[in-house]
Amino acid sequence: MIESKKVKEMPRGLLVFALVFLTNPVVNIFDYLPDVFGYVIIAASLGYLADRSPYFAEARVAFIRLAFVSAAKIPAYFIMVYARGQNVSDNDIKALFAFTFSVIEVILLLGGVKDLFRAVAYLGQRGDASALILPFSISKRGRLFAPERLEFLTYAFIIYKAVATALPEMLLLTKGVSLESYGSTFNLARLYPYAIILAVVSVFVFGIILVRRYSKYLFAIYSEGRLYSSADSLLDSEGIVSLKKKIKVREMSSAISFILIACLPIIDISFSNLYRIDLLPDFLCGILFICAIFKLKKHINIAKETVLSCVAFTVSAVIRYTMLAFFLTEHSYEALVLSKAAKADYVPTLVAGAAELLLFVLLLVILAKLLYRFVTEHTGIDPHNERYSRLDAEFHKNFKKRIAVWCGAGIFSGSIKLCQAIFRYYASYETVSTDYGAGFVTTGLVPWFGAFSFAFSLGFIIYSAYLVSGIKEEIKNKYI
Repeated sequence: MIESKKVKEMPRGLLVFALVFLTNPVVNIFDYLPDVFGYVIIAASLGYLADRSPYFAEARVAFIRLAFVSAAKIPAYFIMVYARGQNVSDNDIKALFAFTFSVIEVILLLGGVKDLFRAVAYLGQRGDASALILPFSISKRGRLFAPERLEFLTYAFIIYKAVATALPEMLLLTKGVSLESYGSTFNLARLYPYAIILAVVSVFVFGIILVRRYSKYLFAIYSEGRLYSSADSLLDSEGIVSLKKKIKVREMSSAISFILIACLPIIDISFSNLYRIDLLPDFLCGILFICAIFKLKKHINIAKETVLSCVAFTVSAVIRYTMLAFFLTEHSYEALVLSKAAKADYVPTLVAGAAELLLFVLLLVILAKLLYRFVTEHTGIDPHNERYSRLDAEFHKNFKKRIAVWCGAGIFSGSIKLCQAIFRYYASYETVSTDYGAGFVTTGLVPWFGAFSFAFSLGFIIYSAYLVSGIKEEIKNKYI
């Protein structure tokens, strides 16, 4: 049996902290404490148990999916705000945002909680961690509360919070009534402020009750101290061997997944109310690539040049991003047409962008070689005869082509971003009349090329997901 004493338990306070993120009320569809942090903490706490006891793996996958959905809400919210900024009286998109994400999260969260409590019940009945299934004290007088009731209370809170988040926004859909009938009819939109106050207060109180119940439940489990040892007792000798393989595969898959995550900042997300600065700066790409490299270091030799190229690219991206931020704070892209001083101040940013692109090309080439070495060593059939050697050679040759395509697409995506910056330097604007007076309209290559840049960057990310998923699947086929 594996020694559970060597395992560092997830602090109880951190789990309670995660629940605070998940139970805080949402005000006007904005989550001031993003749920993604709570989901990530809970998913991480289930990793040890997921390898040893049934149903914990399903629960962990559910919370990982919830983390992705919750993370997607943040850029979706800013995109929605920007879209509504063109017409602040448009409440349809706001209601659609609240309703869509509420439904998705409810479906995933109900399934995840169900799997979690099913896993807890199985481990409590088959192992010696009786605190998992026995009633626990919730007051100084010794009042008991059963885990089954806690599960039901969790379901109730999930549904209630979703309704409290979406329903107030639905009331605003009745705002558009005719002026003749507005005074004589009862408009539900008038209840919006009261609905928001009621939703926030009630979810806050309900959340405090739920967090206190979970805090007491976790206290009982941690006080008993048999959670991990009980999970270990379910493993036999074959299970231990299988466990080591699963852990190895998960570590490799996690490292490869970081490469996909590192590709996400390739997309430019910027809004005019934020000086058109990129909300996903390129230096995040370098930082995430560094994380991926150090994770891969356990399974493949990493040359110093690989780390140095990542660091050099990250530093250059920080410099270019800082220079652009200073430029946009003092000027604007429109000023490039109207002011020679603005053009002169923009040139260093272009030079920094060119240097960043060169380092990015170097980084991608080195990473492509690293990926190919990783695929050669950790995928395939591990041949023992000439026939399998030929099959593996053909298999790895096809993967090499995919990696080469990925590298080329990334280089091209970085190149068109630099081209877009250059086109901005030579852009022209036309003065047009608007409802608010004179305004500027961008002409030339900038408008359509920006859309092309976004579309190609999105395609590069999709191809990266295809490549990463293929590598992860082949790792499983080799070791499990």
